[in-house]
Order: sequence, then structure tokens, then C-alpha cells
Amino acid sequence: MSQFMDWVLDVAASHPDLEGAFVDADGEWLDVLLADGRAFRFRPSQMIDESKPEETRRSLLNKLLKIGVQQADSAVAEGEGGAGASTPARESSDPGDTGDANASGDSVELADAEPQDQSARPSLSSVFDAIMGALTSQNPLTAGLGAGPETKEDSLVVGDDEEEHDGQIRRLPIVRPADYFLPSHDRERDDSMVYIPLTEFIGVGLAEDHPDTIQPLFFSDLAERAIAPELGPLFVDAVEELRQLNFSEGQAGIELGIADVAGARVFWLTSPNNYQSSWFADLDMAQTISDSLVQEYPDSLPLFIPASRTSFFAVMADDPRLPKLMEKLRGHENDDDALYPLPHTVASDGWKEWIPMSDHPASKVLEELRTTYRKRMYDCQTKEIAAWEGTQMELKPYSVHRLRSGRWVSNCQYSTLDQSASLPQTDFITFVRKGSGLPWDEDEGETVTIRFHVARDVWPEGFSKAEGVWPPRWDVSGFPTPDQLKELHEAAHRNY
Repeated sequence: MSQFMDWVLDVAASHPDLEGAFVDADGEWLDVLLADGRAFRFRPSQMIDESKPEETRRSLLNKLLKIGVQQADSAVAEGEGGAGASTPARESSDPGDTGDANASGDSVELADAEPQDQSARPSLSSVFDAIMGALTSQNPLTAGLGAGPETKEDSLVVGDDEEEHDGQIRRLPIVRPADYFLPSHDRERDDSMVYIPLTEFIGVGLAEDHPDTIQPLFFSDLAERAIAPELGPLFVDAVEELRQLNFSEGQAGIELGIADVAGARVFWLTSPNNYQSSWFADLDMAQTISDSLVQEYPDSLPLFIPASRTSFFAVMADDPRLPKLMEKLRGHENDDDALYPLPHTVASDGWKEWIPMSDHPASKVLEELRTTYRKRMYDCQTKEIAAWEGTQMELKPYSVHRLRSGRWVSNCQYSTLDQSASLPQTDFITFVRKGSGLPWDEDEGETVTIRFHVARDVWPEGFSKAEGVWPPRWDVSGFPTPDQLKELHEAAHRNY
């Protein structure tokens, strides 16, 4: 056993929260079995710089041990639900009665999702940032543990502070969800934040790094600074500046911290502070990390999860505790720092969201996360587009429902009363043919619920991709003829 791990065991043995616990070292791993049956483990050498003064190392190790105790997996008796188990939603019929019941093998008679009480839930980054030492005084899990590296807030106000970093103010990429950038559009001034979409729901912006704040840049800022608005070179330079910042903080390259979270082995991008998620904009670096993980874990697929602004990590797709890890991310969609905590795979041509088959153990929690976060972004988009002058086409909302089987789906409706509308890209679409409404007419109309992409395949002439909007929307005009509606009905069972 190394001298460092001997020291770790000595510190752990005197920790007040570990009284009565069994503490052991397994190579670089510290294993802790608490007196109440809960357990946790982590690799101190991945989180603590052995060259730091002993007092600094001891302080950080004590913090990590305290967090480990607070987040330790509970012992769960057979047949009981774990701490992360979902609270069942009520299963009432959807008010719109969207129900053709064959669309996916599940009943597509949709049930409203019951909101869950998240008031006692800590912030999204609390566990993850705390494990990596990014502790803040606002962190409910680390209150009273002392201050760690300060977390900067984004600021749209230009201050008088002209303090420079290494002779200049750094211009860095910031990775944020779509609804962070959308409200920045000022159509009257023809201005917005400088950003480009990286995926259908995640974008990268440009920001100046100030001592206390991160200041997103607008196109008007570029004009004031006489910077050519050529986005390609600007973002290439910003990514290079990110690498230089990481190097200036003492990192020879990307450092991956390794920890067990909910039993899953997680690989953290630990630096630079406040810009961990910015590596999502560096495809070359992400591809390098992915290749390295594949070499270490052959025949497995690395998944990258941009959970929050300061929490960006990878996990292997075949990790049996992946569902429990994703459960940790539930209920944080309203956090200020929440990004889009869904798994992605990386390739040379960009990111792709990883959506497993419906029988995958993690599929249900991923469906809940996916529909919840996408609804938040589409709600923001609808609000912004509705304010545009000259907007005439009706904007259909993105609705989230919980099926009676427990699965989560998104849906939008289009009826004969619409004739034209702008639709969000949902899992399902419900076509509603209204009856005449006359008391002597027995025709009460009909509804057909079908997967959105299947509907576009069956009735391609009805859909056109909306231009100049993000996240993606589809413009629909007219209504299927009786024969076309019959074809849609017959295809309602198709998944592809």
C-alpha cells in the first residue's frame, strides 16, 4: 500500500462521521462500510493532489468523506423501493383523449404526469461538483464545510472591472441549453448572443471571462470591439483558449476524475473551474477521451452527460448502475445551472443523443428526463416566437404525458380546425378530425395517434421543416384526406 493511502486511512479513521465504520483500502480505492449498512467508495488519488500541503489535503479529504457519508447508497431490503425510486404518477385519461391505443405497444391513451415534490432535493451540481472539490457556500450538502473554488455567475451587465488574465481577457466557449440563448434575440435591433447549436437542444456561446463573472457576448459586442462576426474562426480560437486556460491552471492535459456515483463508475472532467461543460464544444478532445475509454473498456460505449455548467462526465453504456445514476439527475430541470443531462455519443461529425431501446433498464428514467427538459426548451421557444412581429401560424405546444405502462412520451395535436400550424418535434402526433357537431349527424369525428416520424413518412406532403428556428419545428398545412387518414391509422402501430 502506498504512503498516500496509509495517510488516507489514518485521516479516515479519525473522521467523526465514520465512527463504527469499516474502512479499508483496495489499491487506489477507499472502501467505507458505515455502521448503518450503507457504503461508498472513491479514489482519493484522483481528487487530491499529493503534492499539496498536508493541511490542504486533510481538509479536502474530510470534505469528500462527509459528502460520501451523505450520499452513500442505502441498504434496501428485497422488495422495497430504493431512495431513487419514482413516485407513480396518477393515471387519468388525457383531457384531449388522444387515444389510438396501438401506437407503440403501450396504450397511447395518455395520462397526465403528476408533478413531484422536489423541495427537499439538493441542487443539480451539489453531488457532482462536491465530489470534485468545487464546493460553494450555497451548496446544501457542503454547508459549514468551508469555502472551495468560487463559482462564477453569468452576467449580462458589463462592469467597470477591467482586470485582465495573463495580459488579456479570455474569450471562452460556454455550453448552455437552447432556452438560455433563445431569450437573447432582439429582433428590433437584429441582435442576440453569439452562439451556434451543437445539438438539437444544446448550443455553444462565446463569453469573456472576468474575475467574478462570465459575460456572454452579443453580436453588438463584436461590432463594438471591431471583431469580424465569422463564427467558425471565433469558436476555434475560443476552444484553443479553453485549452490554454486549462494548461495555465496547472493541467498538462484533460484530467479525468474517477468516482462511484450511485454505484456507477463515472469519469469527470475536472477543470478548468466554471468551464467544465465547455469541453462539450471541443469535439477533438471529446473524441480523444472516448477513444481512451474504449481502449480501457473494450466493447463498451462511452456516454457523455452534460449535466450542468460545471458537471460534465462520462459513463459506460453497459454499466449496470446507469439507471441509478440517471435517477440522481431527476427533478432539477428548474435549476439555474441545469444543462441537458442526457447521454450523448461523440463522433468526428458531432454529438448524437443516445436513446436506447425501450427494454433497456435506463429507458424510462431517460424518457422522463428527455421529455421534461425538451418541454422546458420548447415552452421558451414558443414564448419567444409568439412575440415576433408578423407571426401568424399557430404554435402548437409540446405536451408531456405518462403512459399507463409508466413510460414517458411527448405529443402534439393537429386538427381539422387548424389548417396550418407550427409543431414541435415530439414523439407522437395526434390528428383530430372533428365531427360536424350537428345533432342529427352521427359522425363524431376520429383521432389517430402515431409516432411523429412515422406520420412524416406516411404523409410527407403535409410536413416541411421550419427554417431559422431551433430547437427543430415542423410546419404543417392542410389536413389528411380520408384515405390518408386511413393510412395513418393503419401505420399507428409502427415504431419506424
